[in-house]
Amino acid sequence: MTRLMVLLVMWLLPVAGVAAAEAGAAPVGPGDLLNVGTGLVLVVGAILLCGWLYTRTQSLRGGSSGMIRIIASQPLGTKERVVLLQVANQQLLVGMTSSQVQTLHVFEKPLEVDETPTGGFAERLRAAVKGQSQ
Repeated sequence: MTRLMVLLVMWLLPVAGVAAAEAGAAPVGPGDLLNVGTGLVLVVGAILLCGWLYTRTQSLRGGSSGMIRIIASQPLGTKERVVLLQVANQQLLVGMTSSQVQTLHVFEKPLEVDETPTGGFAERLRAAVKGQSQ
């Protein structure tokens, strides 16, 4: 019987606390807004820091500075694509599906490719803000 009463009291105390808090609830103060604002700034800062670290470590993972570069890629379907690869001084046209990769053509002389960098997310965002999006 005492256990039942203790459980009943423990169950009713939080309900009574919520009712008391609702009756005398104070409006949101400047301290609460400061806490929320500080948390928001910290989260956005952490996201920006992670993005910056990702772009800085891109070259460590062997980005486009290696011997094999993807010059162009064109999707043909949901899982099929054609890729133009530069391997040392030779260019290959490769067909890729979800189950295989096949060389379609080996070029005798390299194709002339426009080497204008497309830029990363930051450059694209700046261009979009300036109204120069492609």
